[in-house]
Amino acid sequence: AGIIVNTSGAGWAILANASSFLIAGFLVWQLGTPRPGPSERVENESVLHQMKEGWREFKSREWLVVIVAAFALSNMCFEGYLGVLAPLRMKEAFNGASSMSWLLTAFSVGSVAGVLLSVRVNPRRPLVAAMALFPLLGVLMLGTGVALPLVFLMPLAFLGGIALDMFWVLWITTMQREIPDDLRGRIGAYDAFGSTVFAPLGLFIAVCVAQVGSLFSADAWNNLTFTAGEVKNPKRDIPLSLDTCAMARASSCDAANGFSDRKSTRLNSSHR
Repeated sequence: AGIIVNTSGAGWAILANASSFLIAGFLVWQLGTPRPGPSERVENESVLHQMKEGWREFKSREWLVVIVAAFALSNMCFEGYLGVLAPLRMKEAFNGASSMSWLLTAFSVGSVAGVLLSVRVNPRRPLVAAMALFPLLGVLMLGTGVALPLVFLMPLAFLGGIALDMFWVLWITTMQREIPDDLRGRIGAYDAFGSTVFAPLGLFIAVCVAQVGSLFSADAWNNLTFTAGEVKNPKRDIPLSLDTCAMARASSCDAANGFSDRKSTRLNSSHR
């Protein structure tokens, strides 16, 4: 998508993305629905009963609850970063959509590399290894915040993609291994809900943070308009006030510098 945005435009990238969903839907439609065998028992349980059973099994596994709670907060932060703050930073400090598309391209390539690496790696404690990689996403967000050059941000995005998808593969395989087949869907539902429940809140907070500067700017212009309306002779008074403020600022800086020089001189003489 990043390459298409930079070469052909955002519209063609959206069209290509929509085509991928169409192809995926066609492939899923070809699968068909499995039918239960004669030895399989069909349970007529209510949805409420299944939810209660799923919650009981979910909270009984401490490792599951801790990681889902951690991802509820991390997904909140990452959604705000990816959906609002990173595009805004790319627009302010770089080339806007073009820079953001290159960043996402590096992240996507890292995601593919993370999946391939996870096939070759078999850690003894997979969840510990997966969580140890996750701070790389924080380094990416920090680098974007301080506006590192794009040539440095792209490798950080590549490493962030590796961390995210290696975690995803290790997490899914752990779920498959540790949770019985008849409970996997119910527990997985609580996993998906808990991990993403605060993501919309992260987007909302990011929008509010992004608007702080504009709100202060609007308030300053509002105050300036009210103040300017009270000036009787603006051609004379506005330049006079600007000159007065400049002289006052220069005088205060000179006084502060003189005070610090005298203080340092006394300190040096006392050390002698």
